[in-house]
Amino acid sequence: MDTLGERLRLARSAKGISQLAVARALDTSRTVVSKWENNEQEPRLQTLQRLAALYGVRLEDLVTSEANPSPVPHSDGLVAAEGPTERLMRLAEDLSTALKMREENERLRIEQVEAPRAEAEKIAREAERASREADRAAREGEKIAQENLRMLMMQLMGTPRDSGQPGGGEPVDVGDDTGEEPGSVDAARG
Repeated sequence: MDTLGERLRLARSAKGISQLAVARALDTSRTVVSKWENNEQEPRLQTLQRLAALYGVRLEDLVTSEANPSPVPHSDGLVAAEGPTERLMRLAEDLSTALKMREENERLRIEQVEAPRAEAEKIAREAERASREADRAAREGEKIAQENLRMLMMQLMGTPRDSGQPGGGEPVDVGDDTGEEPGSVDAARG
């Protein structure tokens, strides 16, 4: 056993788990695990560390050409012969570790992918709102400019602003205090 792929395959087989189970624990594909074991692709150091933890071996055993991967010693420093109960307990512990790694991967994915995406969407909504406000302000400015132009034109033409009189604002004779209509016969006599 002199290749990394062979050591990975041996450690996985000794653990009694499938390539698919490894792929799921590491959030990758079975094809990638197969490529590692067939020396077609090498896992990164972080992945090797996770594989060592999953297989219950030391990282050094995976990356060096020793004859057999060493089992990880118990917390008391002893390596005991493994019976069915111990194997079951170890497998449960390994499953728990794999689930924690999966949760950590999901947390990192959310942190590195979802959070920036949400922030980008928020910025896009704010930009859209600012654009609508700028459009509204531009329309208001245009109305004000048109009103100012109309008033200027009226001043240049000599028309009072609020005359509202027919004939372009020419003065209309409203008569005198006699109560007679302007232009009436009695008013003409007087």
